[in-house]
Amino acid sequence: MAAGASPPVGDTAVQQRAPLVEAVPNFSEGRDPRVIAAISEALDGDGAQVLHVDRNPDANRTVVTLAGPLPAVTSALFRGMAAAVQSIDMRRQDGAHIRVGSADVVPLVCLEPDELALSACVREMAALAGRVGTDLGVPVFLYEKSALRPAFRSLPRCRRGGYEALAQRFASGGADGPDLGPDEFTESVAQTGASVLGVRELLVALNFTLDSRDEELARGIASAIRSVGPKGRPDRLPGLRAVGWTMPGYSGRVQVSTNLLDFRRTTAEQVLDTITRLSPVEVLGAELIGLTPAQMLASAARDEPASGAREERLEQCLDFDAAEDDGLLEAGIARLRLGHLSTDPEDFKARVLERCLRSARLVPAER
Repeated sequence: MAAGASPPVGDTAVQQRAPLVEAVPNFSEGRDPRVIAAISEALDGDGAQVLHVDRNPDANRTVVTLAGPLPAVTSALFRGMAAAVQSIDMRRQDGAHIRVGSADVVPLVCLEPDELALSACVREMAALAGRVGTDLGVPVFLYEKSALRPAFRSLPRCRRGGYEALAQRFASGGADGPDLGPDEFTESVAQTGASVLGVRELLVALNFTLDSRDEELARGIASAIRSVGPKGRPDRLPGLRAVGWTMPGYSGRVQVSTNLLDFRRTTAEQVLDTITRLSPVEVLGAELIGLTPAQMLASAARDEPASGAREERLEQCLDFDAAEDDGLLEAGIARLRLGHLSTDPEDFKARVLERCLRSARLVPAER
């Protein structure tokens, strides 16, 4: 196999099986270990495998990564969402992270570089959304490649105003309401909130910790670098979402929380360097949420320039050779100062997506 290529997906055996997918559901509970365990257990099994569970008590949010064949993963997502809406009461939920419901955001990522596989993912996600709206009685917004309304393609648009704005959005009529499920803000909907579902590309979630307790500083930097906002900002980075918040669990320090929507176009090291330049205080380092493709760490290790143009498919996203290069991964971890919250590089090497897929035997062991 050529360097940097993913395992072969064009052979007959692969063509006959369902596409390999990743899902990264976000749940609005990060404090109660019993609820988190129940949701995680519901997501695991029958062909779907939970690869990582990342909980944050301050955000009161848990991000679960699972993977497997497409039908197995969508079935697992339904089970996990059912467990969440039964266990989480949004009327009493609080936390630093914006959210609209108990099973807040449920993205699906196609890991097969094939348009037929992608189309199958979009169809399966539409079917799942219908079940969630009908069987669970949860309002559903569809986003990214699953969006039914162009204006709702972006996640921030779907979650505009957060849970606290849902009642008003329902009252305003269909223009700002959900795509599927209940169209009235009943007591049941008040308890579950809404969910945002969709098929999207791989992204990387990184929070950058500032040695400060000034939340306005973090918010100001986030406003300066995020891609959406007023034009003419010299530090705006393409394909980047960013917010500023306080993490009491980190001695009250603030973070610039980011999503890199295309980590080749805007690299993690580019985001770190920009925040460092804008911050009058020390940037302690990055915190990884969930898993990361090896290429993100490899790019940081090599200090590679951003590619400039968005690549729409995944052929260049998964790099199984880089995932096996311990030295390269450790250099990337050091470059991004991921160790400011955990000193063991093995913690982060175990959170490389390609390694997790191989460990779970979801891709061939050989190159």
